[in-house]
Amino acid sequence: MLGELKKVDLRTIWKNEATDYTKWLAKEENLEILSEEIERQLNLKLEWQELPKAKASRIKIEKKGVNIKSENSNDESFKWLLGNAENFYKVFSKYL
Repeated sequence: MLGELKKVDLRTIWKNEATDYTKWLAKEENLEILSEEIERQLNLKLEWQELPKAKASRIKIEKKGVNIKSENSNDESFKWLLGNAENFYKVFSKYL
């Protein structure tokens, strides 16, 4: 049976970040769901590297055809990053 998805304020479900949300997020299947949702909202495929000692993730965004080691790509990379900065903020700020 299919159910209806609806937006909810996460703070109504997880009252305490450390004891509720962090415990939920520690489960690999939940972390995968969250990362897929972030990628969907950004319309980008991200490479996630877990950093368990830091309790964090490193996220790699690859833009095809751009070599960041090449000075010729700096302007294009900067323009792309600047053009997407607001969207990154909107998406990631919900989860931080």
